[in-house]
Amino acid sequence: MPAIGDKLPLIYHPIYSVPLPVNHPFPMPKFARLEQCLKARGFEDYAEFIEPELPTDEQLYRAHSSDYVQTFLNGSIGEKALRRIGLPWSEQLAARTRMSVGGTLATVNAALEFGMAGHLAGGTHHAHYDFGSGYCIFNDIAVAAPRSS
Repeated sequence: MPAIGDKLPLIYHPIYSVPLPVNHPFPMPKFARLEQCLKARGFEDYAEFIEPELPTDEQLYRAHSSDYVQTFLNGSIGEKALRRIGLPWSEQLAARTRMSVGGTLATVNAALEFGMAGHLAGGTHHAHYDFGSGYCIFNDIAVAAPRSS
């Protein structure tokens, strides 16, 4: 399996798990737990854990309207839109959302370079061009599809 120093690239950032209100139905801690579980089971012998970089606004605009992106990132998104997403807005959530897209971009780039890679978050396919839905704010898959570094 070709990878970085014969290790599988696994993309992860600690910001993937941000606090949500008590009893919120979305299992946000799962991302940190997955990383902890993999490391506890010795995956560092086989995998290189890599932190992604933030995507640019232009990369986000590949799949989303600039108005929607900026409205979400600056916190001026309306309550109705947040209900559709299912997550309460916070600066941490905005940063986490953006970083997760960066993680998917990093995963695509690593997979193309090394033949295989994994992302410990991502897959936010319910997000649309100008609104989020089903716990998905930005569609990281759609952003990564027209790959250009």
